[in-house]
Amino acid sequence: PPPPPPPVFQAEDGIRDLVLSLVGSEMCIRDRYKAAAPHLRLLLSEQVEAYIYDNPTYGPAKIDIWMPTISNYEPVKSHDRKVNHGEDTWWYYLYGDDPPLPNPILMSHPGLEARLTPWLAWAERVDGLLHYHTTDWSPNPWTNPNVTGKDNGDAFFFYPPRVDGSNLDYCGENGHRLVPSIRWENLRDGMEDYEYLWLLSGGRPQIGVESIADTYVGQIVQSRTLFSRVPTDLQETRTAIAQALSTPTATKSASPPAVHPGQELVYTLAYTHSGPDASLVVTDSVPALTQVTGTSGPGTVQRTDQDIRWEVPVSAGESVTLTIQAAAAGTSGSAINTAIFSSTQILT
Repeated sequence: PPPPPPPVFQAEDGIRDLVLSLVGSEMCIRDRYKAAAPHLRLLLSEQVEAYIYDNPTYGPAKIDIWMPTISNYEPVKSHDRKVNHGEDTWWYYLYGDDPPLPNPILMSHPGLEARLTPWLAWAERVDGLLHYHTTDWSPNPWTNPNVTGKDNGDAFFFYPPRVDGSNLDYCGENGHRLVPSIRWENLRDGMEDYEYLWLLSGGRPQIGVESIADTYVGQIVQSRTLFSRVPTDLQETRTAIAQALSTPTATKSASPPAVHPGQELVYTLAYTHSGPDASLVVTDSVPALTQVTGTSGPGTVQRTDQDIRWEVPVSAGESVTLTIQAAAAGTSGSAINTAIFSSTQILT
């Protein structure tokens, strides 16, 4: 059907009127678009504004993905649309996104900022990143990295496969592959860091909900304008996350494995921790064929006859050991001793 006639606005603010007029047109398109393909998501390259999602002429509008530049990102508004309306927010970058904001697309910014961009997105609860142009090769970025006339690196993350920029339709140097920039490599590494954070927290970051991963992110990121630019800070935090994702180990042994009646033996319970700080709890009901005579280990050890409860705080990579001294009973037989290791996360 033909579109409705254009809306009429009172000229109180020329720019606002123009925006509302464009929004009105977009809302008409959106309605038809949603009717034809309701499963496809609508992305709008604007920050969250009430006159877009709830303007008096066109009524409520659902924008599936808001996409402000990082300079125009407003967390309170974006978080409200996420929590109460199920709408995501992505970031994109332009040459005008200057310090103290990071900018992963420009050569004029430290390369570490590209690596940290996904960390900042995690901290700010931003759902995605978008770059509007990754292969602008006019002119050839090998010889002129300022292809847009704005800033070096703007509009390309990849270089053409031929250094001279010629014959791009034919295979040549580099197997006709795109040549990634250092900025792209750093951003890719940052996305892999984001996957580590995802694994550590057990899923995507939630607004208003702190996770284990936030503790690590907070060591280098406070906000999108306040973060460490020291590479060793990032590497140390990344290493700690890798350790936290490792599997903890628990072992138990008896020495010697066989004894005569009345002879002494020692049970050794060893644990190596991974993950965030926790309180390790070990319970061991020692069988009657081996009478407990003593215990030794860090933390708190409680003994009630044959029942042992051991509790000790542990950090990532830390190993702790408990020994239980026992004496074999006067009768022969086989004793199977089972200990249970568990832990409770320590919240700071």
